[in-house]
Amino acid sequence: MADEKKSPKEDLSELFERQAHGDVIEIDEHGRIVAPSAEPEREEVRSVVLHDPLGEYGAENFRMSKALVVLPDEAHLPRWVVEEAKRKASFPAFEFAGKDGCVTAVVGFLTPSGQRRYGIRVEVPEAYPYACPTVRTAGWSVGSNTPHTYSRTHLCILREAQWRSTYTIAFVLAKTALWLGKYEAWMETNVWPGNDQRH
Repeated sequence: MADEKKSPKEDLSELFERQAHGDVIEIDEHGRIVAPSAEPEREEVRSVVLHDPLGEYGAENFRMSKALVVLPDEAHLPRWVVEEAKRKASFPAFEFAGKDGCVTAVVGFLTPSGQRRYGIRVEVPEAYPYACPTVRTAGWSVGSNTPHTYSRTHLCILREAQWRSTYTIAFVLAKTALWLGKYEAWMETNVWPGNDQRH
């Protein structure tokens, strides 16, 4: 008897369950959640790693690739030079948008299960990096009863109080890819994977 092949959504649900018990998650350059790994800096996979066992809001226990944060030896560089390098390395399909020489948004697509593409617009506040960016859907919306949202087009990936100025736009995109993967699993099961906190 041939083995039954799992659907990508079943794989995502299993992966999120493993993450809740200590595994890390890898997210490739398209936002696809590709594999758990105990080695956050594996070079053979072009991906970033985010260990987020407490779900959308557990910032205290993050462990992540260097590609997602501003490192101490990068702090002297202009912030948008660092941001651009990290965005290109981790999520090259996303583009900065702005006006009058200021970055106001980052736009592109994420594909957490390798099937559906989700348009995403990350709005960059004037006080960035000292204020958390806003993550919005672009060209689509979630249902009115979807958990972890502020509205049908405004996703809640992190609480404002848990934002750190060393986090980057690449970090926001990695967290958004995780949110989208959980959203796909929730659409199938009506259960949001992993741990979470109330809004």
